[in-house]
Amino acid sequence: MSDRMLQVNELLRDKLAHVFSQELEIPVDFFITITKVSASNDLRAAKVWLSVLPFDKARQGMAWVINHRKEVQRLLGKQTKKMKNTPILRFELDQSEQKSSEIYEIMDK
Repeated sequence: MSDRMLQVNELLRDKLAHVFSQELEIPVDFFITITKVSASNDLRAAKVWLSVLPFDKARQGMAWVINHRKEVQRLLGKQTKKMKNTPILRFELDQSEQKSSEIYEIMDK
């Protein structure tokens, strides 16, 4: 991956983090963080990995995000006015934190 794409992915991650933390009214039942963004070379699409805490609310959190995708998309467009295209977002659940906590629990035993 080129340096430019790495910078674009990081910019999108930062802007999405701002949208989720400052502009959306996320239910207090769960906490959502943006862990990674991978945009296509033409910037028309991007895959966004999310972490949802607590882990047992991950399905509810992902359902909420998917239901509010258009609003997230619109708010991201406001944040990235200089970009030619605002990518269409596809959300995926990042389970690496959950797996690492399970490994730590096993190691503690």
